[in-house]
Amino acid sequence: MIEGLDLPPILTEIAEVAGVVAALQVANAKGGGPAYFRAADNLEPGYWLVDAVGLEAAQKIIKRFGAGTIEIPLGPLAGNRNRLWTAIQKALKDGESVATVARLVGVHVRTVHRHKSGRFGNVPDEQQGRLF
Repeated sequence: MIEGLDLPPILTEIAEVAGVVAALQVANAKGGGPAYFRAADNLEPGYWLVDAVGLEAAQKIIKRFGAGTIEIPLGPLAGNRNRLWTAIQKALKDGESVATVARLVGVHVRTVHRHKSGRFGNVPDEQQGRLF
């Protein structure tokens, strides 16, 4: 879906077993701190991982990591506006809905609408410095 993201190793492993969207959702839910993974037979709606990625993806993640506490890194878009804008533009270009893009990158749907309408202008070039 959103290719070319430089995911930290833990999120890369999650992406490999449950998909990039699930990895971004885990980072959005628990990034920057510890996350407790329950045993696979204790997964149910209302548990943070199931609510974040769905039951099937949660089972795949638990199967890979097992029960216990894991430090979840911040997602690849945290604190970097240029990468965030690039991801929004890429997902829109790939035909994703505004709501899906907003959830994936962790912004409000109004922000995505502004990007889609061109009110934010072009995505800044990573090699080009900013004057203001």
